[in-house]
Amino acid sequence: MSDENVFIGAPTGSGKTVCAEFALLRLWSKREQPRAVCILPFQEMVDMRVEEWKRKFGNVLTGETSADLRLLEKADVVICTPNKVGFVVFRNIVVQIDFFL
Repeated sequence: MSDENVFIGAPTGSGKTVCAEFALLRLWSKREQPRAVCILPFQEMVDMRVEEWKRKFGNVLTGETSADLRLLEKADVVICTPNKVGFVVFRNIVVQIDFFL
């Protein structure tokens, strides 16, 4: 395994999310307090991903789409739409971001 950047372009249903999950697991195994941002095109997809990853990763993952600053500061993964990513990143809510999905 390496920590090189990679672009994955593939059709719907081909396993891109599984690749992202493996990358998150690697990130969590290597850093003390890792942070990642997952950007999805639609709010419905964000809601679906938050629920799925909460079930899959248990207490390890706290993905929040709300504007509650305390919740966002504690999140290991912030899942949002492109119009909210500026709020998350440029307002220094997530102090250090180790990984963008």
